[in-house]
Amino acid sequence: LSLFEDHKGRIWVGTLDDGLYWLDKEIDGIHHCLKDETVNSIFEDSRHSFWVATNNGLLDFDRETNNYIRILNERSVISDESNQTVDGTLWVGTQNKGLAKIIPNQDKNSHKIQFYTQLGADSKSGQFQINRLCIDPNNNIWIGTNGNGLFMLPFAESKKEPSVAHFQCLKSDVNDLFSFSGNNY
Repeated sequence: LSLFEDHKGRIWVGTLDDGLYWLDKEIDGIHHCLKDETVNSIFEDSRHSFWVATNNGLLDFDRETNNYIRILNERSVISDESNQTVDGTLWVGTQNKGLAKIIPNQDKNSHKIQFYTQLGADSKSGQFQINRLCIDPNNNIWIGTNGNGLFMLPFAESKKEPSVAHFQCLKSDVNDLFSFSGNNY
């Protein structure tokens, strides 16, 4: 389930296997679209473009026509709170292709997309599932993975080409009180 309020005050509800609903307070109505999709998260960027991350990929969704362009064909995750760095870049986590950097273009058919498939020295290229993303106030991108730990891409490194960008990895070690692990109390 994903909840989001857009700049016009409409409430959007993403569901498991039943698509996307929105509530329009002005006309007191509920609308339904993207039937049979699992909606993982919803985000509106600084240009008011609307992005819907689903199990079947990332959609650039037009709220007026209910039409969309599928930008990625892979299970996608975006943060409902903030998914955009100060330079306008949109960051998307995927199930198997790593971290996607999307530079939106006015022409919705020509977004520039780059994939960061190697998060750290210990990660195998493309063999990790990103479950959560967060962009902090300094525009660093925090990446939570399934089984491979927590990574951080510093904002300065995000400007580099994916093949040379350096990620910081926060390892889990049950013997280290200062590491990320399930044994810290």
